[in-house]
Amino acid sequence: MEDSNIDISEIIDYEDIMKRFSDWLVKADYSPHGEVFDVGITTRMAIEEYYWRNCKPLLCGGDYVSDCGNGSLMRILPIAFFIYFLSLKYSFSQDDMMNAIHNLSSLTHRHERCKIACGTYVLIAIELLKNSFEDNGLSLEELVANGIELANEYYSNDGDLQDEYNYLISDEAEKIFKGDLKNASREEVSGKGYVITSFEAALWCLLNNDSYKETALAAVNLGDDTDTTAAIAGGLAGIYYGYDDIPSHWLEQIAKFDYIDELIDSFSDSL
Repeated sequence: MEDSNIDISEIIDYEDIMKRFSDWLVKADYSPHGEVFDVGITTRMAIEEYYWRNCKPLLCGGDYVSDCGNGSLMRILPIAFFIYFLSLKYSFSQDDMMNAIHNLSSLTHRHERCKIACGTYVLIAIELLKNSFEDNGLSLEELVANGIELANEYYSNDGDLQDEYNYLISDEAEKIFKGDLKNASREEVSGKGYVITSFEAALWCLLNNDSYKETALAAVNLGDDTDTTAAIAGGLAGIYYGYDDIPSHWLEQIAKFDYIDELIDSFSDSL
């Protein structure tokens, strides 16, 4: 590790991200077929705040309970790779790391609940990445539990988010933070678009299946917001099971696969 501290938020260009979000929504850039569809209300409003009203990026996201959709959770995963590989060369504080995650959520979803969900998800993803690259021999259940425990330790002592965390562990997200989700019944899990519901469903699918394919299909078969639940669950499953576990005939059906492959290579090279 290089003997230098960095501020992760200083090397993330939030303005550039919002510009690209705007190009997607307004011009259909990065879309598979030249049109944009099925945009979440909170996501659309945040991007419009930036594009039409020149709102500062970190203030664009909605911060009401009614804004707690799953839009930031479904796109937050790349920061886990960024943080993991940065940690191999540089040192940075946990507060700095979590602040970067929370900021990325705030671009579209600024409520504390969304920040906590994104932070916990990324901590789990980083544990899975450590296992993939360092082979620590832990089971999937142990890795997920480690990530959740790190979230418990952080949010129970975070002055800004502690009250929201205490509410979540006593009510809506109790199964997530107390490690009871694996044993929940199918009837207790929903694929709807509320951020906590989506997070619960994704983790339930991940913990109760044994491959990328089974995890993704379980998420889709929950119904409701199927693509988002599968994206959230599939991101973690993809890290744990690896690229080769994704069915090849699924990959062949992806629109603009070559373009996506180039983006992945570029991201990988930068890491």
